[in-house]
Amino acid sequence: MHVLRFTLLLMVFCVPSWSQTSSTLSLSMAINQALQGSPALSSAKAALSAAEGTERQAGALSNPELGFEAENLAGSGEYRGTEVAEYTYSISQKVELGGKRTSRRSLAGAERQARHKDMQATQMDIIRDVTMAYAEVLVNEDKLKLASARESLAKDVLANVSQRVGAARDPLIYKNQADVTLATARLENQKVQRDLQLAKRKLASLWGDTTLNESLESTVLTSVTVPEPLNVYQSKLVANPDLQRYEDLRSAKAAAFQLEKNQNIPDPSFSLGVRDFRETGHQAMVAGVSLPLPVFNRNSGNIARAGAEITQAEQDAKQARLNAEQALHEAWLDWQTAHSEASELQTRIIPAAQDALTLSRQGYERGRFSFLEVLNAQRTLAEAEAQRLDALQRQLNAKATVERLTTPITIPTGDQ
Repeated sequence: MHVLRFTLLLMVFCVPSWSQTSSTLSLSMAINQALQGSPALSSAKAALSAAEGTERQAGALSNPELGFEAENLAGSGEYRGTEVAEYTYSISQKVELGGKRTSRRSLAGAERQARHKDMQATQMDIIRDVTMAYAEVLVNEDKLKLASARESLAKDVLANVSQRVGAARDPLIYKNQADVTLATARLENQKVQRDLQLAKRKLASLWGDTTLNESLESTVLTSVTVPEPLNVYQSKLVANPDLQRYEDLRSAKAAAFQLEKNQNIPDPSFSLGVRDFRETGHQAMVAGVSLPLPVFNRNSGNIARAGAEITQAEQDAKQARLNAEQALHEAWLDWQTAHSEASELQTRIIPAAQDALTLSRQGYERGRFSFLEVLNAQRTLAEAEAQRLDALQRQLNAKATVERLTTPITIPTGDQ
């Protein structure tokens, strides 16, 4: 009877549950919800819109200036009043030379491209974060099933040990050990329930909610395959928006450097107007030009700063590339290792631990093994199951990290 009950308990926490309710939240649905409700993505979109406005403004011409000048009035003698006054009406326009407007547009365009990459990176961050949070919920759900099954098993063992102690077949210390095992299992069950609630709240918060009522797809945790060779992912690293952003920033710094050099070229202002002679009633055209003289300020400090910023941007891009390669290598190794661990635990170690626990229980009930051997077998199985769940979670997290680094998404035009 006890063996049959123990076998049923093993089936509870060793066989995954495939039943799903009608309100199942798939991983893709969770990602879409997060992309629609993420404040971080809304902020990135606003930043991109601001950069687009800056780019439009960078191509604008200088506004003309309307001038008015009055001479020979409110003086003394014949210049009293306004009878001999001269009024000049003019319009002037500054003409930018040296490609300043083109440089401004290049600078603003490169910054807009960088903001576009920021938005791509934010979307990829959301996909990665949702995937990891989704996995955390699934792992804690499985942990809760295991904890519940272990608590039931501990109750069964305690009942069995209590009978044997009452019949003077086992010492009282065995019952005390069984009590401790049951209490530990109950504490673990409570902890996992708390962890599961936090994991659900964390996942829901990614799309701005506080509760998660839908069930999740359990196959997401176990359907991860072995990774492709590392060089396959390394070849895709060049498309990473974080790295491309550094190229855009370098282009922006180059445009800023050229703009600062162009600022050293003076911009003339041309004016054209009409002068009205009140004394004679005649009028005459007035034309003029003004040109700043770069004597005291040749913009050398800003030029030096902009040149140094180009070097800084180049070195930042190199460091970012090294960091990305290192992160990719670590995530790929973790993916590969975790996949091997999960497969080994699922196919060999856990079945062996289950058999060992079954045999130890049977032997204990027949008086061939001590209760300590049953406890050791239970502990071994529990550790193997925990290791399997940890390996499955690390595997999915590593896969999400690799895809974050190597699989940029395409932003539809309507989202820009």
